[in-house]
Amino acid sequence: MRQVYSYRNIGNNILAESKDSGDDEFATSFLRQLFHGQLGGGVLAAIKEQAFLDESCTHDSAPLTIVGGYLFKPLNAEEFQNSWHKTLKPFATRGITHFHAAACAYPNDEFVDLLEEERKFLFREMVALIGRTAKLGFVIELENSVYNAWRIDNPTVNSLVGSKYAACCFQSFMFIRHLLQKEDESMKIHYAFERIGQGKGKGHPFDRERDDLLRAIEASPRLTDAFRYGGKSHFPKGEMHALEAADLLVWTYSSLYGPLNPYTKIARRIFANGGIPHRATVVTPTALTYIATLNETHGIKENTYVGISVFKF
Repeated sequence: MRQVYSYRNIGNNILAESKDSGDDEFATSFLRQLFHGQLGGGVLAAIKEQAFLDESCTHDSAPLTIVGGYLFKPLNAEEFQNSWHKTLKPFATRGITHFHAAACAYPNDEFVDLLEEERKFLFREMVALIGRTAKLGFVIELENSVYNAWRIDNPTVNSLVGSKYAACCFQSFMFIRHLLQKEDESMKIHYAFERIGQGKGKGHPFDRERDDLLRAIEASPRLTDAFRYGGKSHFPKGEMHALEAADLLVWTYSSLYGPLNPYTKIARRIFANGGIPHRATVVTPTALTYIATLNETHGIKENTYVGISVFKF
């Protein structure tokens, strides 16, 4: 089955002393080894998640689950890492080790000690750096009502999809595959995720669920080729700064459903005309059925997107 893609524009009417350098040096060395050694001309996919109106990320009660991020070319990923480290360095004495959009916009945690202009400065610098370095932004969203209705209507296969987060993750892999279909087939994708479960033990269930999905892709040469799979990495907060760009994207996308404020006004500049492209798609009931089939057979089928949004302000 081949899906028809429809595009829409979102117009201007919507706009109503130093951190320990060890983590940054490790991340920079990792990127150099990864791309210049293992993958050559690959891309880094930095992926984050958020549940709309629920800052705990992906609770069952959240009406909208979002997974999104950015693709970076090798040298641009390295530039982002080094540049953002320099931007954060003056704030290290006040406990700022990484950027978190929600905590910075509505001061919480370590950001409560920053002045409003300092917090706006971080937003502006992040937006500018994304515009200079990222290749493409992508967002996948799944409504809780759609997910629950599909599970009720498909009792024999609904366990194959997993959580809303897992469904969005799988859809993101297929979506990135679609977005890169015109690129050189030798281009591989290395997936970078923030470790959701920061504590000890077996980790967060979403970490395990995502890793199970990626292991299934790794185990199948057919899936590895289909997804241009070049490996995966998990990072704690503040180690791989490209994930902070992804954090800004999913937070900004969710803000499109709410009123404009000084921070969302700055953040939405990532969608400005002439900037890097951003694409979004929705997980539909048909997509959930395909994901269930893929999870059961470990095969690969045509993508299942019913619409792709093109953001322009």
